[in-house]
Amino acid sequence: MKDRLYSATALLLVLAATIALDHVFGVNGFSATLIVVAILSGTLECYKLFRSWGRSRYATAAPAPLESVRCALLAVVCVGVPGSFLLALRLQERGLLSVLYLVAVAKMVDNGALLAGRLCGRHKLAPKISPAKTVEGVWGGLGAGMLTSFLLGPYFTNGGLGFFLLVGLTIGIVAVIGDLGESFIKRRAGVKDSGCLLPGIGGVLDLMDSVLLSAPVGYVIFELQ
Repeated sequence: MKDRLYSATALLLVLAATIALDHVFGVNGFSATLIVVAILSGTLECYKLFRSWGRSRYATAAPAPLESVRCALLAVVCVGVPGSFLLALRLQERGLLSVLYLVAVAKMVDNGALLAGRLCGRHKLAPKISPAKTVEGVWGGLGAGMLTSFLLGPYFTNGGLGFFLLVGLTIGIVAVIGDLGESFIKRRAGVKDSGCLLPGIGGVLDLMDSVLLSAPVGYVIFELQ
């Protein structure tokens, strides 16, 4: 829990630096570059997970010649494609604010689920995929996402109470699905974390999992607004 708090603090500092560089110092491409680096890093980590998954399936033989290509394509589909919506959202007018709002809601879903699961988690959500996740944690995460969207929404985008609650609920649902999806891939690959870059969290993909599926959903929501 302490490591997650440190990592969350580091993430907030990175976001603050991004706002400062983009707005105060006029370095308009910094946040877009940061998103591209995160997408590429997450895609590479996902590729390694699929390679590990393939080696565990073919333990007695070398992977097929096209295995690397298959793993690369899967990684691009799982990380690169949804991540590109985050970049597309950033390149819009007021895009930085939209991205920060989206990331804040998605990560608060993560933290709310973790806290609720630790405090009152009793019923396992998907024990074969992620034994630590509970139904109570999901409800806590959804509540945290809706509350965060309601509190921060007016400062980042236009909309009313119903809009912000709906955005929070929608992002919360897809964030949980994205988290479970990454847990499934890691379990199949036989690893705990996608990397070791961030203490208490793992790799870039571990940090992005809840944001990835939220990105295309958030892009559509803001386009239709």
